Amino acid sequence: EPYGFHEMRIHESGRMGVDREMDDDYLAYLRRETEWGGYSRGHGVGNNDVYAAASLIPESDHISSWTARESVGFIERHARERPDAPFFCWCSFNKPHSPHDPPRPYDALYRPQDVPAPSVMPNGVDDELPVNQRRVAHYMWQTVGDGQMRASLAYYYGLITHIDVCVGRLMQALGRMGLRDDTIIAFTSDHGDMMGDHNQYFKTTFYEGSARVPHLFYLPQRVRDGRGATAVGRLSAPVGVSSLMPTLLDLADVPKPASADGDTLLDAMRGGEAPNGGEVAAAYGLLPERLGPGHSAMLRWDRYKYIYWQPGAVGQLFDVEADPGELRDLADVDGYQDVLAEAHARLERRLGEYEYGRSEVLRDGKLIGAPFDPTQDWSPPASGPWGRRPL
Repeated sequence: EPYGFHEMRIHESGRMGVDREMDDDYLAYLRRETEWGGYSRGHGVGNNDVYAAASLIPESDHISSWTARESVGFIERHARERPDAPFFCWCSFNKPHSPHDPPRPYDALYRPQDVPAPSVMPNGVDDELPVNQRRVAHYMWQTVGDGQMRASLAYYYGLITHIDVCVGRLMQALGRMGLRDDTIIAFTSDHGDMMGDHNQYFKTTFYEGSARVPHLFYLPQRVRDGRGATAVGRLSAPVGVSSLMPTLLDLADVPKPASADGDTLLDAMRGGEAPNGGEVAAAYGLLPERLGPGHSAMLRWDRYKYIYWQPGAVGQLFDVEADPGELRDLADVDGYQDVLAEAHARLERRLGEYEYGRSEVLRDGKLIGAPFDPTQDWSPPASGPWGRRPL
C-alpha cells in the first residue's frame, strides 16, 4: 500500500524478511535490470552490523544512487504529465545507516587512521551509567576494536559524501527542468549514530551523536520575498524535527492540524527567535509496562542538555557548548543542583503539552521511572555486535 502517497518506491534494508523480499522495489530492480541481484548483502555484513565492508554493487546501482534516480524520475513524470500542479516528493536515503558499505570510490575517500577518535569517558564504559554499561554489554560493543571502529567511521563518512553527491544530482535535475526556483527543499534526518561515542553505536539515546541531526531549508527567492525570509541564515538555537511539518505547511499556506506537535520555523527564518525560545523536549520509548535499554527523555536549551533515564530514574546534565562530547556529567557537581531540578520540572511540563504519548511518558504529571534492574531481559537478545539479517 502507498501509505498516503500516490506512488511509492521502497527499500527496507532487510527488515521485510525473506517472505516479503519480492515487495522490495530496490531488490526487484537489482534482479530485473542489473547483474547484481542477490548481492545487496554479498559482503556478508548485516543490517545492524557495526563493521565496514565496501559495497560489491557499483556506484550507479547503489541504494543511494537508485533512490536519487527514482526521485528524479518521479519529478520528471510529474512535470511532464501535470506541469501546472504542485508536487511533494519524499526522497528518503537509507544510508548512512549500517551496514557501512559505500560503493567505490567512496570507500577510499577517508583513511581510517585519519578519522577522529570517538568521545569516550576517561575510564571508558566503567565511567558510564549502569544503564549504558548494560547497553554496551548487551550489544557486545566492547568487542569492537580500534581498527574496526576507525574503518567503520571512514566508510560512514564515505556514505555521507555519496549522499551529498546524490542530493547534488537531484538539485541539478530540478534546475534542468526549470523547477529549482519554484521548489521548497528540506534536508533532515530522523536520527544520527553514536559511532563509538560513549562506547556505543546506533541510535536510541539523546547523546549528540544519536540525537543531533541536520535541519536545512532551501527557499526560492519568490518564497523568501513572499514570506519575508532571509536569503541566508543560521539558527544557533536548537529546534526539534517536529518543526518540519508545521514549517512546510506554513510555507505552503496550509493550516497545521490542531493535534500536531511542533511549531513553525517561519519566524526564525525572518530573523526572529526559535520556537519556545530555543527549548526542545523529546522522549524515546517511555512505557509504564516495560523498561528498555534506551528509554529516556531530554530537554535541550541554551547551552545545556538534560537527559532523564527511565531505568534507574536518574538524570544527567551536560554543558554541550563547553563539553560537546558530553563527557562531564554536571548532575553531581556543586552549583548545578538548581539547574538540574529546574530542568527536570521544565521537561515534565513540556512533555505534558504534547498531544500524543503523554500517558506513556508521564504519570500524574511526573516522569515515569523505576529502579534499574541489571537482570531484566532486554529483547531481542544480541548474538554479537550486529544484527544479522536474512537479505
